[in-house]
Amino acid sequence: MIADFCNFCRSSKPYKSSKPYKSHKSHKSYKPYRPYNLLPLLFLMLFVTACGLTDEPAPHTLGEGDRLPEFSVELSDGTVVTDKTLRGEWALIILFNTSCPDCRRELPDLEEEYRRLAANNLVAPISGVGRGDEARIRFICVARAEDAASIEAYWEEAGLTMPWSPQPDDRIYRLFADSGIPRSYLITPEGLISALNPSLPLSLQFP
Repeated sequence: MIADFCNFCRSSKPYKSSKPYKSHKSHKSYKPYRPYNLLPLLFLMLFVTACGLTDEPAPHTLGEGDRLPEFSVELSDGTVVTDKTLRGEWALIILFNTSCPDCRRELPDLEEEYRRLAANNLVAPISGVGRGDEARIRFICVARAEDAASIEAYWEEAGLTMPWSPQPDDRIYRLFADSGIPRSYLITPEGLISALNPSLPLSLQFP
């Protein structure tokens, strides 16, 4: 049985009034209520719910105390850096995309810190990756889905010198987080995350 509801008063009962009752059909907004009109919406809700359960990974963000995930990236000079080659060394891993306004604001500050440490001989040369130099730190900028040409153009424009790694997608980025850039991870010689987005200047304890 199909009930007649008035879209104006949302009731199937007559008004309580001293005036003679007028049918809901006299309202200008009157439309018959038909439950089957909701079927497309119900199917859509079921589809969206199913996609959420099967296709979307659970949100995650690595933080202080977490272990550095397994990864491998090739830097702009051809050097390959992995979680294993960084073992025994301090590292600052910076996740970015040059189209991001926040990244464009923070990358120059990180470059300034990079140069400050380099001036004090505290930045380990990339060519020495894997030597276990605990007395220095490595800066490694890893893009989130950005090609080399785009990064190189911005690096030249901003006068940056930090080593960087282009990435065709966000696979490496998602090992660390699901959303939000820029992100900086300070990594200890033991391969643990010491701080997420550490304040500058960096406070490091070298042996």
